[in-house]
Amino acid sequence: MFPKLIRTLSVSVVLAAPVVALIAESTLAAQYLTIWNNNDLAIVDLYVSSSNSSYWGRDRLGSSVLEQDQDTSITISGNSCVYDVKAVYEDGTYDTGAVDFCNGGGSIEFFGYGGNNY
Repeated sequence: MFPKLIRTLSVSVVLAAPVVALIAESTLAAQYLTIWNNNDLAIVDLYVSSSNSSYWGRDRLGSSVLEQDQDTSITISGNSCVYDVKAVYEDGTYDTGAVDFCNGGGSIEFFGYGGNNY
C-alpha cells in the first residue's frame, strides 16, 4: 500500500509541475507602458513603481530625455496591477499618475506646463 501511495503522489507532482510553471510565468509576464509627454517641458527623469511600494526605483529614462510631444514605451516586469508613475521635468517640477494594467491600462499622458508638485 505504501509504494502505491508514493507512486500516486509522484505522478501527481510530475503532472502538476507544468501547470505551476505556467502560472508563475503568466504572473511575471512583461507589461509594456507607453508614456506620452504632451507637456511644454521635457521629461528628464521617469520613475515607475508598484503602488504597494514606497520606493521609486531607478530612473527609467537613463540618460535619455522625453521631449515635448514625444512618447516612449518601457517594459515593466512584475505581477502588480497598479503602478505609480512620476515624471520629473527639466525645471525640477514633477507630476505623478497611475496606470492599472488589470483594467486595460497601458499608457499614461502628462500634459500642461510644468508639474503640479515641487
